[in-house]
Amino acid sequence: MDAQVPAQLDYLVDATNTGYLLLMGIVVFAMQVGFAMLEVGSVRPVDATNILFKNLLDAGVSALMWYFFGFAFAYGDATENGFIGNKYFFNSRFPNGDNTYALWFYSWTFAAVSSTIVSGAVAERLKFSIYLVWVAFYSGWIYPVVVHWVWSPQGWLSAYNAPHGVWDVGATDLAGCLAVHTAGGTCALVAAICVGYRGQFSTKAEREKNPPRFEKVDGKWVVNSLASYNESLCAMGTLMLWFGWYGFNAGSIGGIVGEGKPDLAGRVVVNTTLSPSAASLTTILIGKVATWIEYKGGKSEGSSWSLNDAMNGILVGLVSITSGAGTLEPWAAICAGIGGAILYKFTAALLLLLRIDDPVDAAPVHLTCGVWGCMATGLFCTSKLIAVNYGGDGEHYGIFMGGGIRRILIQVLAEASVFLWSALWSGLFFGTIALVDHLVYNKFKYPLFLIRAAGGEGIGFGSAGIHDKTLGPAFVMPAHEMLTMQNAQLDDDDEPITMHSNGDAPTTNAGLYTIQTPRSEDSGAPPSNHKGHQKPADDSSSSDSESAGDTFASKPAGGAKKKKARD
Repeated sequence: MDAQVPAQLDYLVDATNTGYLLLMGIVVFAMQVGFAMLEVGSVRPVDATNILFKNLLDAGVSALMWYFFGFAFAYGDATENGFIGNKYFFNSRFPNGDNTYALWFYSWTFAAVSSTIVSGAVAERLKFSIYLVWVAFYSGWIYPVVVHWVWSPQGWLSAYNAPHGVWDVGATDLAGCLAVHTAGGTCALVAAICVGYRGQFSTKAEREKNPPRFEKVDGKWVVNSLASYNESLCAMGTLMLWFGWYGFNAGSIGGIVGEGKPDLAGRVVVNTTLSPSAASLTTILIGKVATWIEYKGGKSEGSSWSLNDAMNGILVGLVSITSGAGTLEPWAAICAGIGGAILYKFTAALLLLLRIDDPVDAAPVHLTCGVWGCMATGLFCTSKLIAVNYGGDGEHYGIFMGGGIRRILIQVLAEASVFLWSALWSGLFFGTIALVDHLVYNKFKYPLFLIRAAGGEGIGFGSAGIHDKTLGPAFVMPAHEMLTMQNAQLDDDDEPITMHSNGDAPTTNAGLYTIQTPRSEDSGAPPSNHKGHQKPADDSSSSDSESAGDTFASKPAGGAKKKKARD
C-alpha cells in the first residue's frame, strides 16, 4: 500500500499543474475581449464593426492553424533541429498520460494574442477577408517558428535548451517579449507602413468632411486628430488586458506545484502589478510636461491630462515586464516600467514624424517595449532567479547585477533574429497585397485588399441596420452608428437626423451617405409594427417613441425626397 503513495502523489502533482495551466489559459483568452474593446474604442465609428469581426474570427482562424501546423512547428519534437518542429501535425501522436493537450491550449491562446496585434495597426485600411489570410499565415508559419526558437527544448535560442542553446545558455524570455511582442509588433509596424495612413485615398470633398490622418497644409505636413469611437471601451479593454496578463505571465512558469514554484508565481504577479503601475504614471507625467512645454505653460485645450497616455502606459508596463517577470526583483520591475514608458513616448512621436499611422500605437507598445523588456532582463536579472527559472547555477545574469556581458549580448542576438524573421515575412505579405491592390485599382477601379472608401469597408450584422447605397449593397451598419456619422457631417444650418420606432421607412440623403432602412421586397408592402398593424408607406407623422425599436426612420434633411425602401 505504501508503495502506491509516491505514484499517487506524482499523479496529484501532474493533475494540479495541468489544471493550473488550463486555468491560466482561460485567463489569457480573456485578453481577446480586451483587445476587441480597446481597438473598437480607438477607431472611428465607421470601422467599429470591421474591428469586431476581425477580433471575433482571428481567434478561430489561429486555433485551426495551430491545430494543422502551428503547434507542430512550435513544439513538435525535433531532435537536434533548433529551427523548426516536425511532429504533432493535426494533433497526431500526442503522448499518453501527460499534459500535451493542456500545453496545446495554453500555447494557442498566446498565438491568438500575438495574431491580434496587427489588427489595430491596420485599422480602417485593411479589408476583413485579407486580414484573415494574414492571421492564418502568421499563426501557421511566422509565429510558431519563433516559438520553437525561444521556448522549445530544442530551440537554438531557448534557455530551456542549455547547454546546447546559443552561447551555452540561451535567451531568457519568460512569457513573450521576444516570441509574442517583438514578433507581433514588428509585423504591425511593417503592415502600417505598407498600407499607408487613414484617408490617403480620400477626395478633396471627402477630406473636408473627414480629414485624413496626415495632410499637407501650406507646404507643411500636419497630424490630424481623429475622433475615437468610445473611450469607455478603451479603458475597460485596457483593464481586461491587465487582468489577462496575470495568466499570461504567471501561467508561463508551467505549474504551481514544485520546488520554488509557489514563490515564483507570487513574484511574477507582483512584478506584473508594479511595472504597469509605474509605467502608467510615468507616461501621463511625460505627456503632461510635453504639452506644458508645447503651450509654454499656458492653459489650453491640449494641455489636460491624457487618458490615452494612462491606458497605453499600463500596456507599456505589462509588455516591458513580460520577459523578466520571474527573473527581476520588484524594484527592477518598476525600473522596467519607467524605462518602457520613456521609450514608448519617444517612439510614438517618431512614428508621427515619419507619417506612419498606427491608430492604437501597436508598434510603439509591442515592438519598442518588447525589445526593451528583453534588454531589461539582460540588465537586471539576478543569478539566483535565473537558476530558479531555468536551472543550472545561474552563472550568466544581468550586467548591472555583476553578471558580465554574455547575457545581454544573447538578448540582443535573439531580438535581432526575431525582428529580421518577422520583418522579412510580413514585408513580403503586406508589400505584395499593397502592390497588387494598387495595380488592380488602377486597372479596374476596384479596391481588392485595401479600404479606399471614406465610409469604410461596410460590414454589418445583418438586415437590421442601415444600408449605404453609395458604397454598394454589401454595406450594412447598425442604424445608430450610421446616423451618428451622418449628424457629424451635417452643416450647422442642417436639421439633425433622428431615429424613430414607428413602422415607416423613408430615406434621406445628407453628406456622403444615403440612409435607407429595411422594407419587404417581395410584396412591396410597408413593414408592420410590433403590434402587427400596417403603416402607410407615406405616413411619417407618427410621434417619436422613447423606447427602442427594430425599425428606424430618419428625418429628411436638406429637402431630400422619400424613396421606396428595399430590404
